[in-house]
Amino acid sequence: MRPGTLVLGRYRIERELGHGGQGTVHRAVDTRLGRRRLVAVKVLHTDPGDPTDRRWMMARRFDREVEILADLHHDHIVTVFDRGEHDGTPLLVMEHVPGSSLAERMTAPVRPTAAEVAAWGAQTASGLLAAHRAGVSHRDVKPSNLLLSAAGLIKICDFGLVTRPRGRTRLTVRGAGVLGSPGYMSPEQAACRPGDARSDVFSLGVTLYAVLAGGSPFADEDAERARTRVLDETPPPVTHWRPDVPSPLSDLLGRMTAREPAARPRLPEVLAALDDLARLPARGPSRQPAQRPAPGPSVSPAGKDTPGADYGRDYGPDGGPDDGPDERNVPTGVPDGLTAVYWPRLEAAEGLLARGRWEEADEEFRLITLDITAEGGRAQQHPAFFAALYGRVRALEGRGRRIRAAQRLARLQQHLRPALGGTHPLARVVAAHRVADTP
Repeated sequence: MRPGTLVLGRYRIERELGHGGQGTVHRAVDTRLGRRRLVAVKVLHTDPGDPTDRRWMMARRFDREVEILADLHHDHIVTVFDRGEHDGTPLLVMEHVPGSSLAERMTAPVRPTAAEVAAWGAQTASGLLAAHRAGVSHRDVKPSNLLLSAAGLIKICDFGLVTRPRGRTRLTVRGAGVLGSPGYMSPEQAACRPGDARSDVFSLGVTLYAVLAGGSPFADEDAERARTRVLDETPPPVTHWRPDVPSPLSDLLGRMTAREPAARPRLPEVLAALDDLARLPARGPSRQPAQRPAPGPSVSPAGKDTPGADYGRDYGPDGGPDDGPDERNVPTGVPDGLTAVYWPRLEAAEGLLARGRWEEADEEFRLITLDITAEGGRAQQHPAFFAALYGRVRALEGRGRRIRAAQRLARLQQHLRPALGGTHPLARVVAAHRVADTP
């Protein structure tokens, strides 16, 4: 929807705030008031190419979200102001929450304290408890659905997957059995079973874990692998990533994320515990900067005086540097000339890492991997490709995304040794890297 569009005869669209699987949310101004009042307008995604049953399901879910939000009045749930259609597309007008979401706080330069996260969790639990008492389960609790106002108040939004367990039709279609967000859905949702209030407890536990640690312990770039992980894996305590988190909070999150729904605490118990933990004094520094990569020798791909800088060079029979080529370190069929083309770019990206410009470095390493992939053949077996992947691991660490960094590192370690051999300098550096050792 374009800026300047007037919907329902009174709300003028200003800009897009975000979008998800169900709809797009825009910031708008209510033109009928004498003062400037901002609202959020959620517009349902419609695609004429979708099957009829799917379009019906999406429309009914949207209608149900409107109905339920209109019935829920709580300090920690977004308020609905209006509803209607624009050019045949359903839309919902809600309270605008100036600030950010907890998803944005996960990647902020300064990590939130355990007490702050407990306070946000208590507010979320309070809103969810009000919904549960009204017979509503959210079923999609995750950081991006928890808005944090400038005053520090949590507002739960996006009730598109809500369910009323008593006497309501399940809005699913054939082939769409998994409902929830990868990395945050409960095991029962991942197993295609309907979620309920206990699923919200699980997802809230994962959300608080993610905000503390910098990512969900079940996250994966592949949605199916994320679903499998939540079914099969038990994550380490959050203190593995954040030693400053009090044991009672770590233990509570462990219980909330129990695989079996019956083993999880009930929401009133969660609310009381988080409320108490929010009042505990901070352990150590009150503000913790985002974690940086583990100290150790630099792995810059160039520079004679830099420890570890030889990892892209050819190595002689004794494992030491050799001016001549050594085919054992570059697999047969790998395109020639990649080193000369990509090493200067890798060196520039390493410079960004050294200056703490994590996001720029991550983007540059990402572009290098894409360009090498486009070379075709076995270019993805070249040391430059693995060097770029390793750069992304360290950039993620610098941004505080330690769980995602650990997941990427594990995949890199799995594929690098067979490609380059265990004696290659880069393979040795990557094998010795431990994300969890970052102070």
